[in-house]
Amino acid sequence: MDWEARHDSDAFQFTRPFALTAVSNRLVFWNHEQLGMKLVPGIDEASLALVTDAWSRTCRSRAVTFVGAANALETGNGVRIVPDQISASWPVERLLPSIGDRRPAEVLNQSPRGIAARYGMRTAYFVAMQLEYPRHWALQ
Repeated sequence: MDWEARHDSDAFQFTRPFALTAVSNRLVFWNHEQLGMKLVPGIDEASLALVTDAWSRTCRSRAVTFVGAANALETGNGVRIVPDQISASWPVERLLPSIGDRRPAEVLNQSPRGIAARYGMRTAYFVAMQLEYPRHWALQ
């Protein structure tokens, strides 16, 4: 995807499939889950924000941060983050992939694959529309 100043917000309209996905994802409340993102020293806070935001926009999950100690953790840019939960580990089936040293745009471009694999393409498109990303974003 090429980054540029032009952006056609009119291409991202409220549609029937968008509304149906939002309603159906919210109605299956018994399938809602809390997904964990482990905080590590030096993590990129923009990448962290983009990943947790994308997963939380599914209306099927809420992404939270966790770390083994109650102390705030410092990011690569010196921002101190207080974890949502204190836990030494997280259930593997509800653990979001590590960000590693990937840059924010790369992390954001990879999120839809995981969302589609877990919740289906309709939900991946639903998130893409909220972020005003082209539909093909969810297919990359």
